[in-house]
Amino acid sequence: MSLLSFRNNNMVGMLPSELGLLTGLTGLFARSNQLSSQIPSEIGLLTNLVVGLGFQDNEFLTGTIPTELGRLTQLHFLELQGNQLSGKVPSEFGGLSALGALNLASNSFSGSVPQGVSALQETLHTFELHGNPLLDGTIPDAICSLNGTCTKFRSKLDSCIGPQGLLFDCTDLLCGCGCSCKDSN
Repeated sequence: MSLLSFRNNNMVGMLPSELGLLTGLTGLFARSNQLSSQIPSEIGLLTNLVVGLGFQDNEFLTGTIPTELGRLTQLHFLELQGNQLSGKVPSEFGGLSALGALNLASNSFSGSVPQGVSALQETLHTFELHGNPLLDGTIPDAICSLNGTCTKFRSKLDSCIGPQGLLFDCTDLLCGCGCSCKDSN
C-alpha cells in the first residue's frame, strides 16, 4: 500500500500511533472527519511520504504539531488547516526541503513564525497562516515572495488547488511582507 486516504468518512476517534508502522506510504490523508486527540509523533517515521500528509478539517484534532514531522523531508505538501492545533509552528519545518505547500490556517497557533522556514523559499509556493490570531512577530522576509513552482503528481493530486503565495492576517501582533508593524513606542 502506498497511498492511504480516509477523506470525508465521518470517522471518529484518535489517529492511531500504529500509522507510523506503514513506512511504505507515499501519501496519508484523513481530511474532513471527526478525528480527535493529537497527531501521533510516530507519523514522523513515515519518511517515504512524498505526495502529502493531510489531516485538515478535523475540528476535534488538538494539541501541538509533533516536531517529528520535520523528518518528512521528501514531503510535497502538508495540510493541517481547520483543526484546533495549538502551540508553536515547529522550527523543524525549515528542513522540509521538498515542501511546496504548507497550510496551517484556522488553528490556534501562537508565538512567532520560525525563521527556519526561510529555507523553504525556493520550493514553497503556498504558505497559509491566516486564522491564527495568536501568532506574533514578523514574517521572515525570505518567504514574502515564494519562488516554488506548483506541480501535479503522478497520483493526479494537484498541489496547486486553492490560493498560492503567503497568506496571513496582518494584525497588531503579526506583521511583515508589506504589512506595517505596530509602533512599540
